Parts: sequence; C-alpha cells; structure tokens
Amino acid sequence: MGRWTWGLIGCLAWTGILGTEAGCRKKPPAGAEITAESPGAAPAEEEGDPGTAAQQPERSAPATEQPSPESRDSADPSRATPGGPTAREGAPEAPTPPPPATPPAPRPALPDPRILLTQKDVEALLGTKVPFVRSALPGIPTDEDRDAILYLPTKGTGFGAAVQVFRGRTPEDARDRYTSLLASYPAAQEIQPVAGRTFFSYWEEVLHIGFLVPARNLVVVASCGRTFCDSDGLYEAARRMAGRIGG
Repeated sequence: MGRWTWGLIGCLAWTGILGTEAGCRKKPPAGAEITAESPGAAPAEEEGDPGTAAQQPERSAPATEQPSPESRDSADPSRATPGGPTAREGAPEAPTPPPPATPPAPRPALPDPRILLTQKDVEALLGTKVPFVRSALPGIPTDEDRDAILYLPTKGTGFGAAVQVFRGRTPEDARDRYTSLLASYPAAQEIQPVAGRTFFSYWEEVLHIGFLVPARNLVVVASCGRTFCDSDGLYEAARRMAGRIGG
C-alpha cells in the first residue's frame, strides 16, 4: 500500500470513531421532560412553565383546631363527667332559710253562759212561780278563759241556778281543769257522760254536774238549789248545754 492508502484508512478510522460516539448519544423522545438545564436557562418555575406548576401538590387549608372533650366539659358544667365535680357543685351553697313559724291554731270561742242556760231553761228548771234575777256568780272571777252567770230568786235565801264555763288553752289544759274540779267538789263521783267525762256532786242544798267537752277544750259546771230542782232536772239541763256547745 502506498502512503495515500494508509492515509485514507486512518481518515476512515477516525471518522468511525466519531460516528460511534455520536451514535451512543440517544435523542430523547418527544414530550419527555428535560432534566438537564443549560447553563444560561432559568428554572421552569420562574419562567411560569404550566407543566411544572401542575405537578406541584396542592396545599390544603389548615384544619380548624377542635376543642378536646375535656375543654368542652370544663366550659359547660352540664357536660361534666357524671359523678365528677363541677364548678357549680364546688361553689358554696347558700344557707337554707328556716321554715316560717306555724301560727298557733285559733282557740275555740268561749261560749256565752247566757246562751247555754237561757231564761226559758231556768223557768223549766226552777218553775214559773219563782221570780229570779240574773247576776254575776259571787266569788268567781271572769276573764277571756272563764265566765259564769247566776239566776238568783228574788225571794228567800235559796240558791237558784248557775253555770260556769272554763276554757283550756290546749286539750291537756282542759283535762287538767276537769280533774282538778273533780277532786275539789265535795262527794264528787263520775256518772254517765253528757259530753265527755262527767261528774255529779252535792254539798248541803246545792247540786252540781260538771262535764268535759274535749273537742272544744271546755269544762262546764251546772248547778241548782235543792229547793227548786232535783238531780234529774239538772242532768237534763246539762245535756241541753252540751248540745248547744256542740261537744
């Protein structure tokens, strides 16, 4: 081979080497993302590349912080844990005012002795032939809890008819009054009741019948002289008195 032939072979060899290097560089397919940037190119985001912006993940709005169950319970006493203390329970309770005082029950009225033993009763007991006058019973004081009246004959010295009424402040007071009279009247003994407990007593020429009216806290004593009445007549007069009282 001549010098020219070797020169041609060298040229072809050089050309093949260059072609092989060029053939190793593959051209990227159309639409593929170029990851390498040229030295003078600006980032795609700064150039407003829509493809790059679309690939950025969306930022969700920050979630509103929800109060915990404990904070809700502390803010609302009605949502407190059953059995647990609340602010309302922790506050000191106001002292309970005492209940209003119960007014005492009204006492039964004291009967008027002039209604218990009327003039007609006295006429039936003493007889119409005997004139009499009405007066206070000597030695018996009267007040809001006791009263008395006497029908006194205008002639003679005999005892006419009388009635005494005692009122107790309580039923116990009335029972104590009856017991005291039963013990103080001479020859007193209990008999068939005309209302409540009843006793009969006599002393010299005067007869007495005393009786208790429990429902009215009353004790009544009816009296008459032997000259004008007997025990049966006095007992009937006492029954009429008890009926008028309502005991």
